[in-house]
Amino acid sequence: MTWNLSSHRLRMAGATALGLLALASAPAGAQTAPAFDFSGAPAGATAAVSPSADLAPLLAASSDLQFSGEASHRVFPVFVTGEQSTKEARLTLGYTSAVSVAPEGSSLVVSVNGVEIVSQAIRVGSAQSLDLPVPPGLLRPGFNAVGISMQQFHRVDCSVQGTYELWTSFDPAASGLRFPRTGAAVAGLADLPALPRDGQGKVRIAGLVPEGSTAERTDNTLAAIEAAVVIGAMDDPLVQLGREGGSDAVLDVVVGTMDEIGPLARQPGAQTPWPGVSLLPSAVDRPATLVVTGSTAGDVRKALDQLRAGAQTWAPDGSQAGLQAIADRRGRAVSGHADLRLDALGVDGRPFAGRLFREDLRLSLPADFYAADYDAASLVLNGAYAANLSADATLFVRANGQVVATLPLSSPQPGRIEDKRLKVPLNRLKPGPNTISIEALVPNAEDEACEATAGGERPARFALSGDTRLELPALARVGSYPNLSATLAGVGSLGAADRDLMVYVPGNDPSARNAAATIVARMAASSGTVRQPRFVNTLPHAEGGDLLAVGTYSSLPNDLASALRLRDGTSAFALSETPTGWSGVSEANASTMHGEAPADVPAPDVTTLSAFADPVGVGQRVAEITRPVTNAIHNAVATYRERRAEAPRELPQDGALLVQAATPAPGTAWTVFTAPTSALLTQGLHRLGTPTTWNAIDGARTDIPAAADQALVSTNDDKEMLFETQPRSISNARLVLAGWFSRHSDRYAALMFASSILLAVSTFLLLRRLGEKKS
Repeated sequence: MTWNLSSHRLRMAGATALGLLALASAPAGAQTAPAFDFSGAPAGATAAVSPSADLAPLLAASSDLQFSGEASHRVFPVFVTGEQSTKEARLTLGYTSAVSVAPEGSSLVVSVNGVEIVSQAIRVGSAQSLDLPVPPGLLRPGFNAVGISMQQFHRVDCSVQGTYELWTSFDPAASGLRFPRTGAAVAGLADLPALPRDGQGKVRIAGLVPEGSTAERTDNTLAAIEAAVVIGAMDDPLVQLGREGGSDAVLDVVVGTMDEIGPLARQPGAQTPWPGVSLLPSAVDRPATLVVTGSTAGDVRKALDQLRAGAQTWAPDGSQAGLQAIADRRGRAVSGHADLRLDALGVDGRPFAGRLFREDLRLSLPADFYAADYDAASLVLNGAYAANLSADATLFVRANGQVVATLPLSSPQPGRIEDKRLKVPLNRLKPGPNTISIEALVPNAEDEACEATAGGERPARFALSGDTRLELPALARVGSYPNLSATLAGVGSLGAADRDLMVYVPGNDPSARNAAATIVARMAASSGTVRQPRFVNTLPHAEGGDLLAVGTYSSLPNDLASALRLRDGTSAFALSETPTGWSGVSEANASTMHGEAPADVPAPDVTTLSAFADPVGVGQRVAEITRPVTNAIHNAVATYRERRAEAPRELPQDGALLVQAATPAPGTAWTVFTAPTSALLTQGLHRLGTPTTWNAIDGARTDIPAAADQALVSTNDDKEMLFETQPRSISNARLVLAGWFSRHSDRYAALMFASSILLAVSTFLLLRRLGEKKS
């Protein structure tokens, strides 16, 4: 999330900084979250307790509520019910800052819907709190925006390394908009975003499926949960399917005929636009309950279809700033041919007086974006920097954590950056959420002396102008598998919105089934689409469609592990040494696919030079000339592909694994979430659901370590299957073809080499015919 403070004072400050920096010379180890702490905050910084009933919390993960470095800013959506919007509101914030933060020179600025509420020094030490009135009439029913901007400076350390010791963490249980206690917080479907989150930002949902229920009822219950997640903007749901909901669930979901669900069908609830769909307010003995019912199974199915379709077109209410904040929570949605100014993205244009500047631009690219090196985006920079910066002063541009461009900033004179174009290759981006970071390392020689750091006016060292812009070219649009980021972004719904998603849980293990339901709901939240799930009891045929399988290593069948080319070092899988991949491929065809001739096919004669002694036709002569080259290329490519794609891969023993493989059927894939034990599976699920982890998933395989301070490891697969998601056009086909060749350079090189050989042979034959004949 990016800061969206629109005050005239800040815009003027940024413009003034550019002029001052251009005319005058300026005088002269991060906190790590402990293992299994999915909040991402320093130990003891937040309390994992549920928010109060009268608190509308900031809709953010715990990791987003931690502000690190010298300057940071974010905007959080907050949901206000219709009843709450008519009452007196107070803004309350609970936070803890590192003791290394100097309160005299640090500041905290908070705004609501773009209107500044408070600007004061940061208080450090024990847990702090703010309790401020919100001006009447400022809030709107629906989503509103709370912006927080911080400047933090070190007490005694002026080095760049010292900036990593600066942090302030806000308590999610004590931060938000507080109202006088009212009745039920959720009075209708439109109020689903008001459901309380737990201390880690998760919304706990129970799908009530009695024992002995049909598979169709379980499928429909999960589909209704998906719809509720989309309507309620629940970025991190935690789902439990069973006979009764957990004691900590804040929403129950019940789907069935009136006879099946009994008294719930007759209880009055909030009406919805769709007959058969109602929301019962919370009571003493149960939480709020979403009910989908009808007289017959057909009526239930009709009501559910209307709920699914309505969820995907649901338009929330709120202030302009709040609607922008909820829309941008996964990044500004762009689809190519875009020219985005940083001030329109909410970038803070104030001058920067610290040593390490960072600004994150969050973009959300289409689910069928084909990430390859066929073009590049351009970051057109405008700004200024001070004189006498250190020799290592540099501006870095990162795309999803990888450095893609640099710009030196060291100069004895102040400098301006005017329309400096830095390239961001498209192969460094991915479908779904992306982060482009601008970092400016701006130390100077006076940092070594570190005089008077705690107080006084600090001269600006760097300023990024709001007219800096990001230019995106036309994007290749095609579905591709295996591609986990595309799957999580909803590529499976493009071009085939009614295709079911098969869900396979070996042995119907309850914890694995809940994990599968949570992943399906999380996919709906991130893509905004509601796919019909279908639980299956056995592993389906490879061409049966999209599949999500969840279970421990020992529970997954060997056919599934073989298709995904997995090997367990503890021999939990009884696999052959060379996995055969998808079943149904004959040995003769398999050997041909790997570049080896079947045993009954004689080896070709490669005695090319001796063959010239016999008169033969032109076609045979060309084949003889090129056969050694083509055979060598064919064998080299086959060996390369076999080594890269067919080698079985080890399974992690200290975490979870999310892996995918394309199936023979066009536009379908098998996706597996697995771990060594049920405990690690549940633990991996909690980490996977957090926005930070979910947005970082990429490639064909992502290893998710159990320790939260260990990075994810994503790898790609050389084998990929493309499928159409857009109407056919020459321009898109050209981009897709160029992208495919850039991702498969070995085949491009082979094609160019073969084309050169053919050109040489055709030229030779043509010149022979043009010669003068002698009588």
